[in-house]
Amino acid sequence: MHSPHHIAAMVSQTEAYRRVAATVNVPRFASPRATLPDVDEFARELLESAEFRALQLGSWLMTPEGDLFETVAAQLISPAFVPQFRLVVRALELAAQQQHERKKRRVALGVGGAVVAFSLWSLWRSA
Repeated sequence: MHSPHHIAAMVSQTEAYRRVAATVNVPRFASPRATLPDVDEFARELLESAEFRALQLGSWLMTPEGDLFETVAAQLISPAFVPQFRLVVRALELAAQQQHERKKRRVALGVGGAVVAFSLWSLWRSA
């Protein structure tokens, strides 16, 4: 398993994270606040990252516990910035869930293909 520090370093390289971080130090009375990315957009950007996919946080068997994502988010943004912190945690959870679902589908397709191949082989052998 990768360390939270390693995961945080990878997340910090994404454009979606940079937009989140830009909202942290902007005074409320300043010009229009930068908008936070949508959680789906953030998760999608993480999944598009080869580095994130290589982490394999969402294996076909399971996804990590939420504590890992909170530890990662805390290395990026203070939990005092509640909307930003929750967005990072939720995007990590969602990306890992989606990665998990994709891997489960691939395993299911592989098993299904093996069953079909075995069935065809059995039919051929019995003929």
